[in-house]
Amino acid sequence: MLIAPQFLLFSFIIFCAILLYRHIKLRSQLINVPSPRSWMLFGHVLIIKPDMEGFIDQLMGMAQLYPQHPRMTLFWFGTIPTLMIYSARLVESLFSNNNHINKGMFYDMFRPWLGNGLLTNTGEGWRARRKLLTPTFHHEILKSFVNVFNYQADILVRKLHTLVGKTEGHIDDITPLISLCTLDIICETSMGRSVNAQQEEDSDYVKAVLCINDIIQNRQKNPLVWPDLFFWYFGAGRKHEWSLNILKSFTRKVIF
Repeated sequence: MLIAPQFLLFSFIIFCAILLYRHIKLRSQLINVPSPRSWMLFGHVLIIKPDMEGFIDQLMGMAQLYPQHPRMTLFWFGTIPTLMIYSARLVESLFSNNNHINKGMFYDMFRPWLGNGLLTNTGEGWRARRKLLTPTFHHEILKSFVNVFNYQADILVRKLHTLVGKTEGHIDDITPLISLCTLDIICETSMGRSVNAQQEEDSDYVKAVLCINDIIQNRQKNPLVWPDLFFWYFGAGRKHEWSLNILKSFTRKVIF
């Protein structure tokens, strides 16, 4: 039985009308949340800075637009509203509440890498993992890692000292150095393996971690590659797969 083209067109129009109605209703519910001017359906996508550093600066700039309490603003990724919170007190109230632990769609992009861990999980799965991990943050256990903290911090200080000498005291951004130091500490304390990220920045594992982080961050701010099909064929799907294979291989070596 053939379906008339007119029926298909009518069904498509009805479907789009329902989506548009839901979007308009959602916008009306959030009308009191401060937000820069946005476009229907497109949101703020048309003005997003292409590079991650520029995008972060853009979000921080939005915080200056609404300094009054509560310090928050709404950013629209297409039809998806995202609440940006700039108040430490508000963030604390959210993080200290174990009832609201459902994660947003952006966390799903971490699942191929991190699986259903504490960062991405919800519900009873999250509570079970939280219960298992909580004892590991006891101060007596953390004290046993002080030597690791000091050793990696010493490497970081030496690198900063060298960089200051080369740049005559002017350093634009120390975030990459802090990230490598953090990676060294996390791997050595949680997995018992040293990756020497600070001293071997060209290792495949370090490059894979940095690469997959950049890919996920860029994907999160680009609605065109949110669907998996578009991401794999038109986005950075191949680079993502390369990074994922290296990271999974390293994890298997640690476990087995």
